[in-house]
Amino acid sequence: GNFRAMVKELEHRARIRKRMGDVVLLKDSQMALVGRFGIGAPAVVAKCEELIACGARRIISLGTAATIQTPAIDIGDVVVCKKAFSHEGTSRHYFAERRKFRATKELVNEIRARLNSKGLRCKKVVAWTTDAPYRETTKKRDAFIAKGAGVVDMEASALYMLARYRKVDALSVFVVGDSIAKSTWRGHFNDKKVRKKLKRTGRELIAFLTGQC
Repeated sequence: GNFRAMVKELEHRARIRKRMGDVVLLKDSQMALVGRFGIGAPAVVAKCEELIACGARRIISLGTAATIQTPAIDIGDVVVCKKAFSHEGTSRHYFAERRKFRATKELVNEIRARLNSKGLRCKKVVAWTTDAPYRETTKKRDAFIAKGAGVVDMEASALYMLARYRKVDALSVFVVGDSIAKSTWRGHFNDKKVRKKLKRTGRELIAFLTGQC
C-alpha cells in the first residue's frame, strides 16, 4: 500500500521517467524506487542482488517493524536501524559464522539528521531480524532485548549482510507498526499515524536520494 501511494504521488508530480513493473525510474536522477517483491530475507536479498548487478551502490529500505521495548519505542515511531542481529537463514550462505551486521554509518547519521530536521523525530535502534515471525517467542525476544535490540523485523540483517558482501551502502528505516513488547501481539499497520509517518518518511528519503533540499 505504501509503495502504491508513493508511486501515485510521483506520477501526480510528473517525476517518473520510466516504469518497468514495480521498478520506477525517476526523472533527472539515478534513483529507482522498487516495491512489492515479497517479504523476508530471501526476497530482499534476491531483489537487491539484481539491483546491485544493474549498478545500484546505495540501497535504502523503508518498511515497518515491531517494537519489543515499550515505551522506549512505540507505535508510530520512526527509527533508523544502525545494527541488526541475524536470526534468519539467508545470511549464512554468504557469511557462515557472522551473526551481526551494521548499516553504513554515514547513511545512519545523514538520514537521521534529515528526518529530524523535517520534524520526524528519529531514533537509532538495533534490530532482531528473523524470517520466522510465528516463532518470535518470549524467550527469544527477551534474549535479543538483552543484546540491545529494540525492534524485530524480517529483512535488515540480510540487507546489511549483502551490502557488506557486495561492498555497497545500505540502511533500513522503519516506522513502528506493531508490538510484541508484552504477551499479546498488537498490530497497528492501518493506524492513521503509521500510514502518515510512512508517507512522510518515504517522501523525505526520495528527496534525500535525489538531492532535493
